[in-house]
Amino acid sequence: DDAERYDQPALTDYLNRFLAYLHQNDTYGFRLRDDQPFDICRKAAVMNKMERFEIQVSPFSVWCKNENRREFTDVVFDTSDKKHPTTTLNLFGGYKAKMLDRKVEAAEVEVFLYHLRDVICRGHEENYHYYLRWWAWFFQKGRTGIMVILLSEAKGTGKNIILELLAEHVIGDEYVAVTDKIDTVVRRFNAVMVEKALIVANELKDISKSGKESSRVEEVIKTLVKDRTTAIEKKGVDPLIVPSTANFHATSQYQVPLKIDRDQRRFVLFDVSSHKKGDHQYFENLAEFVKDHANEIFTYLNQNDLTGW
Repeated sequence: DDAERYDQPALTDYLNRFLAYLHQNDTYGFRLRDDQPFDICRKAAVMNKMERFEIQVSPFSVWCKNENRREFTDVVFDTSDKKHPTTTLNLFGGYKAKMLDRKVEAAEVEVFLYHLRDVICRGHEENYHYYLRWWAWFFQKGRTGIMVILLSEAKGTGKNIILELLAEHVIGDEYVAVTDKIDTVVRRFNAVMVEKALIVANELKDISKSGKESSRVEEVIKTLVKDRTTAIEKKGVDPLIVPSTANFHATSQYQVPLKIDRDQRRFVLFDVSSHKKGDHQYFENLAEFVKDHANEIFTYLNQNDLTGW
């Protein structure tokens, strides 16, 4: 048939840059450019995406029948520097900020550190060093297994801005999911969690005083933070069990956004200072600094000593 006539090694090698077969759940990886991460799709979805390439024969059909097509037995999203076998597809393509080949001193990123220390942590040194190391672990090791919740009854205190700036300039927006509705994370079709290093739940409600549905959401949040694997479900694709690598962060204007036992170590709450509320120049300067010093911030956090954390 036509596919056999066009079954040439050169074509298959070319398509391997954009296609991959995933044994784990009989799906395919597809991307439009070879510098992008793969998107997980069913066969029909890939064929639809490739219609623009149709000439006399389906390139996808040619590629599917070739024994040299690219294949992976496992799929992970791992932000750490761990080395994986060549048969494992890592969906993480790297952070937006890049490591500098020199030592970065704290004084170089003091504007950023000031916000963590004096605004987020109210100048409390122990809390500040904990939060700083949370971010250091995030970039050096990946999953922390600890959800940070920033509390402030007032708006405009700066509890959200640092997450937005890190997402845009250091992490990369494509690896961060920000939601004002926690249901988008805990519902059945949770594709929002695919290929995400950080999931931010903005303005958690006071679910400790709500009904059964809120209690269910609360339990799912605790499970997501704790469990080492997660089932990713997209419509039309069988559930894919993958290592849980996402870190969770949240903000809330309520003092009791979750029922947290005293011995619960999976959640850390910081009461954000409001002393910078309304200081528009401060926040403009902070935004400009993070944008211009993203690589320095990234390098500093990667060089931070995690001994004992």
